Amino acid sequence: MKKESKKVVAYTRVARRESGSPDNCIEMQQQALKDFAANNGYLITEHFYDVGVTKPVEREGYQDMIKAIEESKSEIKYALITQYDRISRNYSLFMEAVTSLKANYQVTIVIAASSPLPEFFLSYLKTTNPI
Repeated sequence: MKKESKKVVAYTRVARRESGSPDNCIEMQQQALKDFAANNGYLITEHFYDVGVTKPVEREGYQDMIKAIEESKSEIKYALITQYDRISRNYSLFMEAVTSLKANYQVTIVIAASSPLPEFFLSYLKTTNPI
């Protein structure tokens, strides 16, 4: 019997000041998430992205992701990102987003690439992350 894939949303973001064209960077992140999903039993149902530097709650793509999670009626349990700083480079804002997604929607953020997070953040994520 084939194991059913876990439904996820994917979120990517680039800052305007990053090198290369924003579209190219978004495409590279999307491909990395597609590869990660395929190799780890995830099915990406929707992909959301933002260009620019703002707080997560101020970003249109991030808010669209939250709406899709709400509308999924608990079918989506994971949000894939390539690195923690796609949510926020500020650890406090990142942890606020992680905590809010888990508390309000029972959604866990899965980081698809290695990220230079402090050990206490990694410990927290390991307790809520299925991988």
